[in-house]
Amino acid sequence: MQISLLTVTIFFPQILRIQCETIDDPTLKPAKPFSASDDGEILRNELKSKIINRSKIARLFFHRTYQQRHEIQVYYDQKYCPNGDTNKPFEYCPFHSALKDISTESLDDLYNISLTPPEGIYAQTIHHAIESKDGEVGAIEEAVCGNDKKTKDLINKYYQANYQTTVEDHLATFKKDDEEYQNVMLKYCWKGLSQEKKLCPEDIDKETQILRDLHHKKDWDGFKKKLKELLDNTSEPDLQQIFIKYRHDKKGIDKAVEDVFKEERQIRAYNVLARYIEHTARYYAEMLRDTVDSPTSLIIKSTKINRIVLTRCERDLSSIFKEYHDKYGHTFTKNLHDIFFDRFWYWDFDPEDRYVECIRYLCGKP
Repeated sequence: MQISLLTVTIFFPQILRIQCETIDDPTLKPAKPFSASDDGEILRNELKSKIINRSKIARLFFHRTYQQRHEIQVYYDQKYCPNGDTNKPFEYCPFHSALKDISTESLDDLYNISLTPPEGIYAQTIHHAIESKDGEVGAIEEAVCGNDKKTKDLINKYYQANYQTTVEDHLATFKKDDEEYQNVMLKYCWKGLSQEKKLCPEDIDKETQILRDLHHKKDWDGFKKKLKELLDNTSEPDLQQIFIKYRHDKKGIDKAVEDVFKEERQIRAYNVLARYIEHTARYYAEMLRDTVDSPTSLIIKSTKINRIVLTRCERDLSSIFKEYHDKYGHTFTKNLHDIFFDRFWYWDFDPEDRYVECIRYLCGKP
């Protein structure tokens, strides 16, 4: 584990991006040596070539961090955009258009969001899910729960600049008919919990035992009241210890809430919150496993995989992959390869086999 002191940068659409000081375990680190101009020229030559080496483009592009990809795009657009306007929306940028021209449907989404900062990916996900009837509710829960306060501040800045409202105000319009669900999403998931440890080991044991006793007696109202009391008054590090100790005797807090709460949305919201607090890496490992195993199209699978990989590869994806291997007995990239290539319709999805290759680069594979 290492402390990464990240820099202050400017990104489209002209928002100050103050990256957080964070403990990280990434699969993707800044390429060294790196020259945006050199990479830009290499990509330009390949994109103009009569015989395009797509593997070479993917290998160069996805072995770069978001900031490096952004610098390549800025260089490319400043040099080759006819009017010198580098502030156009990404879909109209010459660089993005050039990548789109060489992409299959699966790769187009990956290239597209790879030019968006992680906080922008989260913000777009929340906005789409709230505004569209077919939006993925789980994606909202992942975005508002699965990030620390500093990352949420970045998401909010992006949100205000692009959608002229805050995440909190927009979330307040979502599922207004379910006050309990809204309370979890706004009060606990989005606003977050204190990070200051307050409880001694004896208090941790005491609180854990109270929850166990209430669950054993099937006192669902008492359990619900106690859980909310803990969420209101206990720090996230202390809650993590309580939830870990609870799992040693029971299936886990995430399973307990299925007994306590009746509405599906409430169960899911508390379930996500509990899993994230107890073990962040395991939470994301389970999400990846659920995604590759889900009975959905490969395009839908890839959209969610793209979001998770691109938002976590510079933060903690290595820890997530370790947890994935420990829990499921094999690596995520092997699972991804087997799932995608065992499907007879894969060739319609990605006839040149580039998608899994690009994901492997982001996952730290040579």
